Amino acid sequence: MMKHPHLICIGVQRASTTKLFSCLQAHPQVVLPIDKEVHYFNAVSPVYKGITPARPNLALRLALKVALSATDRLAKSVGGRRLYRKRLLRGRSVPEYYESLFCFERPEQKISCDITPAYALLSEAGIREMQATAPGAKILFILRDPVERMWSEISYYEKKRYGATYLEQHAADLDPQAFMTPHHHRRAAYADILDLFGRHFSDIKVMVYEDLNRRPRESMADLCRFMGIDDGSAVLDAMPLEERVNQVDDKAPIPRHLEEAWLAFHADNYRAALARFGKGIASWRYADRFMEEGARQPGP
Repeated sequence: MMKHPHLICIGVQRASTTKLFSCLQAHPQVVLPIDKEVHYFNAVSPVYKGITPARPNLALRLALKVALSATDRLAKSVGGRRLYRKRLLRGRSVPEYYESLFCFERPEQKISCDITPAYALLSEAGIREMQATAPGAKILFILRDPVERMWSEISYYEKKRYGATYLEQHAADLDPQAFMTPHHHRRAAYADILDLFGRHFSDIKVMVYEDLNRRPRESMADLCRFMGIDDGSAVLDAMPLEERVNQVDDKAPIPRHLEEAWLAFHADNYRAALARFGKGIASWRYADRFMEEGARQPGP
């Protein structure tokens, strides 16, 4: 088990987690892995595969640690390292390897951090294994308006795949049903995700993407206090607080037919989030629509 302080950021995608990584890299008391997203627990407990993680005997774990450490050094890309982890770890927990990804090399370093948004999709078996590996970990969950988040994800990957002007020319032709799967719905089931993690972790902090980008200095200072590290002006001044990482410039507006279909698709996620977080998510673009809906409901 990891005995040093540890933070695990479980999501969500397209919610400034890369910016968060850059800011924490600038903090002298934080230890981060080489790659922003480790995907260790996804490899141990593959999403949707129904695999219950098992912990092999010590000899096999140490052999796997050596093999994984070697492939980490030899792989020429982030994708290559993730692929080897997935193939070697599938269903097998090797906590000795996970801990080795976070090397404390200076006395001022106090806490390690794993920022892997895909952890939000873990099964309860995967979360149990996370708790068994890092029982005292603090959990950070960054939320973003579900429809805004989905459009940002589509815009980012379509731009990478087809070029900057693709969506401007073809957005009206997109079929909303292609992005209305159980997988997409689960990504925005924030209240359910937190309930699941809350069964196994007691120290959980929720941040809101919109607030993180509008008030980055205050947000990072608040996070540093949660992590138990220095939140003074010197460390905050060293962080790239105004940097926008992986931003989609000149992003096309969401076509109306997609917007309306996705709002209906995620309606229960919006309602559950408002019931759970209330005015904490008032900065979401579509929060007002569901707040007004709630206000129109008859009282008891």
